[in-house]
Formats: sequence, structure tokens, C-alpha cells
Amino acid sequence: MATARGLAIVTGASRGIGRALAIGLAVAGYDLALIARNKEGLDNVRREVKEIEPGATVDCIPLDITDTAAVRPCVAGIVERFGRIDVLINNAGLFRPGSIDADAGDLDSVMATNVTGTFAMLQSVGPVMKEQRSGNIINMSSIAGKSGYAGYGIYAASKFALQGLSESLYREMLEYGVKVTAICPNWVATDMAAAAGGTLPAEEMIQPDDLVKTVSWLLSLSPSACPREVVIDCMGHPY
Repeated sequence: MATARGLAIVTGASRGIGRALAIGLAVAGYDLALIARNKEGLDNVRREVKEIEPGATVDCIPLDITDTAAVRPCVAGIVERFGRIDVLINNAGLFRPGSIDADAGDLDSVMATNVTGTFAMLQSVGPVMKEQRSGNIINMSSIAGKSGYAGYGIYAASKFALQGLSESLYREMLEYGVKVTAICPNWVATDMAAAAGGTLPAEEMIQPDDLVKTVSWLLSLSPSACPREVVIDCMGHPY
């Protein structure tokens, strides 16, 4: 990751992948704006970050990104405080099982977080990066955004939608010097994987630190290199 101090926003930062990314970005020299619904979880991550990287500035912002009207003023406040946004990691996500057998409310909830809330973040951060003519947007998608699987229809629908949005934005932002990448991991050893019915032992899943290393690689690339997506499978267990 870049070593010059910059500002990174991480959504869904109170646990799992978001927590790991927050710590990794702080160690790499980024100040942080951490967003999640769980204030206590955010405060715990902030304490962890400060223990490891005391020089990092860490703002914790309790926000449900499905409250789209609150997203724009939140981002405006971040820009006012830090002056710029160098990295946006759209990591907030929600899983619900089922396909056409699922309750329509579950579909609404999943789409509200995985698509509409993420769209609100992109709408608010994108113009800032356009004006800067720099920045990295990393959308945490899923292998379920590449292939549909039995029993995971509503989650796959949300991730397919995110993939389309991410790829479109990738093409739109190139002329402004802004990179947009979707990361599509298979099972990751987190609480969400357990809730989703992951049957692999945790040690055979992708580790959160693998995603930290993936983001590190993306941020280390030259300005002319812009991966549109990164697909990560579990060794020996392609889904």
C-alpha cells in the first residue's frame, strides 16, 4: 500500500473484512474514516488501530448506509475535515439466504445495503475523486456476483448488480484518473460466512488478511495499471 499519508473510507468497518482492512490501511499510512451501524464495534476497531498505529487519525462514524439521505452530508463532513478522499472501500454487506422461496422483505434488505447504500456512497465520493483527478474505489463484491448458486439467489442478485455498477463506473472514471476495482472472493473466514452456511473449515477459507494483501497490491500499482476485478477462490474448493 502507499506509504504517504492519505485518507481512506471503509464501510462495514466494525468487524470481519472491514476491521482487517482498517488496520492494514492504518499501518500503511492512511488516516481513516470508518463507517458502520455498530458504534461499539467501531470504537473497538479504533482502539485496535491506535494500539498498532498510534499516529493514525481514526474517525468513527455510526451510519447505516441504507439511510441514503444521511450519506451525502456524512461524506461532505469527511471532506471538510480531511480535505480529500484517496481510497473508498465499499465493504458493507448483508447476506440473506434463499431465492424465489425467500421473503420479499429479505430481498429488499439485501438490495438496500449491497446495492442502494453502496450506490449512495459512490454518488457522494465519486465527484470528490473526479475533482481531485485521483483516487481508488474498491467494491467488495463476491464470487456470487460472477455465478449464481442454488439457495443464494437474492444475495447473488445483489452482487451481480454491484458488479454491473462497478464495471460501468470503472469505464466512466478512467478519464479522471480514478481507479475502480471489484474484488470477488469465495468463502472468507468471517462471521458472515458462518451465517451464510459456509461448510469449509475456517483454515480452508480465504483469510481476511488475504484481502488486506489484495488491497495492498491494488494500491501499489502504477497509475497506468487498473484491474477491473479480482476473483479469489479457495484453494482446492472452487464453489
